[in-house]
Amino acid sequence: MTFRSLNALSPSLTGATKEEAKKIIEEDLKSILTGLARHLFGDVEMRWREDYFPFTEPSFELDIFFNGDWMEVLGCGVIHDEVMANAGELKCDCSEYCKILRHWTYLSEDCEESGD
Repeated sequence: MTFRSLNALSPSLTGATKEEAKKIIEEDLKSILTGLARHLFGDVEMRWREDYFPFTEPSFELDIFFNGDWMEVLGCGVIHDEVMANAGELKCDCSEYCKILRHWTYLSEDCEESGD
C-alpha cells in the first residue's frame, strides 16, 4: 500500500486551512472506523476519547461497551505533517493491521484467541 498527499486523496481538502483540513480528516477517520467497529461488533454502544500519541494530533481512542464493560478497540489520529513529509512515499506493511482485525474477529465472535 502506498500513501500519498492527503490533498490528492481528498479533494474536499483543497483550499482548506490547516485546522479545517484536520477537522475534515478527523471526521472521515472516525466515521470509517466507527463503521468498521459497528460491522464487526454490531449495534454496540461506542465512545471516542481524546488521547495522546507522539506522531498524531489530534489523537483518539475508540471504546465499545462489550460483555458488560468498556473495552478499547483502537487508537488513531491525524498524522503530523512533518512525519508525512519526512516519510516521502511510504510503503506499509499491513501485518499489524491484520493482527488487529483478527483480534477484533475473535472478540466479535466471543472466542478465545490462540497463537501470537
